[in-house]
Amino acid sequence: MSTTRVGSIPSVMNRNRFLEIKRYLHATDSSNQPNNTDPNFNRAYKVRPLSNIVKEHFQKVPKEEKLSVDEQIIPFKGRSIMKQQMPNKPSRWGYKMFLLAGGNSGICCDFISYTGKSIKQPYEFCTTIVLDLYETITTS
Repeated sequence: MSTTRVGSIPSVMNRNRFLEIKRYLHATDSSNQPNNTDPNFNRAYKVRPLSNIVKEHFQKVPKEEKLSVDEQIIPFKGRSIMKQQMPNKPSRWGYKMFLLAGGNSGICCDFISYTGKSIKQPYEFCTTIVLDLYETITTS
């Protein structure tokens, strides 16, 4: 028997039924899907409401005097258009995030998820990320 098996679930439904429910279960209304030709289209629109809730809580964390901006990868090996490869990280494949964290504690204060190339920005990519995260500091 597998150590990851949850005994109560197989007693109620079989694997195929679970996969069928999982396939059609959605947390976002697909009728409100933005047009992917729109210049402001965001590939993470389905998880954006959850992401915004998490960001609100992170932004309530008291900020330290010294802050750091770093990139992080959330490990993921499945199929996704947003999956990135970062060969210099311990987990090479996954979702790329940019974090604003406390310099001493490392506690996350804000984050930006990388969803791929965006429309032309007035600055280089790294500069845009730092300025976007800096807005959090100046508005709080």
